[in-house]
Amino acid sequence: MGSYVYYRLPSTSTVCLLKQRTSSPTFMTLHNLHERRGFLICPFHVGENTPIVLIEPEEMTSLILDAFSTAPLGSLSPNLSPLQERQTETDYISSFHQLHASLQEGCLKKVVLARTMGWQLPDDNQIVSEELHSPMAILFRRACERYPDSFVAWWHTAHTGTWLTVSPEPLLRGNMNRGYHTVALAGTKWGGKNCETRKLWDEKNKEEQAVVSDFIARKLHEVANAVVKTETHTVSQGSLEHLATDYFFSLRSSQQVLSLAEQLYPTPAVSGWPKQEAIKAILSAEKQPRRYYAGFCGPYQLSHAGTEDQTHLFVTIRCMEILHNFIRLYAGGGLLANSQIQLEWEETQHKLQTLLSLFHA
Repeated sequence: MGSYVYYRLPSTSTVCLLKQRTSSPTFMTLHNLHERRGFLICPFHVGENTPIVLIEPEEMTSLILDAFSTAPLGSLSPNLSPLQERQTETDYISSFHQLHASLQEGCLKKVVLARTMGWQLPDDNQIVSEELHSPMAILFRRACERYPDSFVAWWHTAHTGTWLTVSPEPLLRGNMNRGYHTVALAGTKWGGKNCETRKLWDEKNKEEQAVVSDFIARKLHEVANAVVKTETHTVSQGSLEHLATDYFFSLRSSQQVLSLAEQLYPTPAVSGWPKQEAIKAILSAEKQPRRYYAGFCGPYQLSHAGTEDQTHLFVTIRCMEILHNFIRLYAGGGLLANSQIQLEWEETQHKLQTLLSLFHA
């Protein structure tokens, strides 16, 4: 099997399928990709087992959602044992206390703690399949239908394995003619716009989002032209809400796209601040490596279906990794010195529902 990716951009109805029959090239830095184009997959932390991967398509096809199966998922629904759930929470508590100590000591201003949820599949399952009637196709279609304003991508390569992401968070979008766009997205509450118990944004969430927004503003003013910043506002993904500040800008050349992406990622929205110290603390504290969770992915300098070359890179959050007989979901939340462990745990539980809901019709 070569490499493939199905993706649907936010607020569009067309699904793009890219295929590469040969193995996709890997890289240890983004610097070597400037003259290439394709679907870019970048991990949270580049390493020997998690390289940067570029699917360079030999085949590009446009599809409609009706081409994807709507059949029942059968035996794939989550079935966690009490032991698994207790161990997951025990690991999270241990990591929380380790990182929270650094926050209270002033070593970090913000740090993002991630966790996973996983369950076994029947040995005879066929979930890892690119066919349009496969369980993956069902999950992909449900994600596109239930989260129309999110970026949805389902990819497989020999180096990454199979992943599905439903991301509300652009890292870098646009082209030279129309300009570029990024978003400082952080802070979370849940309940939906019509929920009677809907809360106003508290100071913890405002501070968390401000750290991200300030970081992005500094980076853009170093390299970009004509930077325009919007007011901070609320965006929704299902029952989740986040604070967002949009930035619009231009670049002097397309060569700057990957350089800027490299400077931005991982933003404090998925790492913390100071960034390098936060990344080091995350790699030490988290029990399960993030792999491609909290990296980024998307089409880079691609023209498709008559469009001009465009880049649409999104942070790989709200994602799952699909192994032969195991599914692993990832979620995380930002910690500050005044964070409370129960509230942070509940936040990750709500974020996991974005993907868990896909397993139920």
